[in-house]
Amino acid sequence: MNSNASVSAASVYRFKDRWIVSPDKRTTAGLVVSSEPFIALPLDVNNDDLGSILMKALALSKSPMPHPVDWKSITAPRLAAAGVKSERTFQLNAALVQVTCDDQYLTFTPTRNSGAVGESKGFHALPDVAVKTLIGSDATVGEVLRRAFSKCS
Repeated sequence: MNSNASVSAASVYRFKDRWIVSPDKRTTAGLVVSSEPFIALPLDVNNDDLGSILMKALALSKSPMPHPVDWKSITAPRLAAAGVKSERTFQLNAALVQVTCDDQYLTFTPTRNSGAVGESKGFHALPDVAVKTLIGSDATVGEVLRRAFSKCS
């Protein structure tokens, strides 16, 4: 996430049966983490509702949060929203698009999922296939988000 205070950020995860949308907040120590609320939506949610929830998550991301001392308190709600019990299962079943927003534009950055083990594990941004668009209607935001997921690998 950009250090500019006017930029907001959110993470959107896609699973086989649901979306998880959450704000990305900067901690008091400067680390950016996905944070509550973790909103679960069915995959067949309409674009208007998907876009609306994403825009709300982006708005929530602007407020900082205390740096976590108990990481389980951060991960447990995310795992519960995804309906899984472990980070490994979460990682193996998720696709991720990271979204940033400034005053005029939304940028949707797909990621590569490199699995749950090894030196390259985790999600890796694919900036070369990111989509930047003017902020539009909630339905348009939802539609662009769905298209961005087609570029995840």
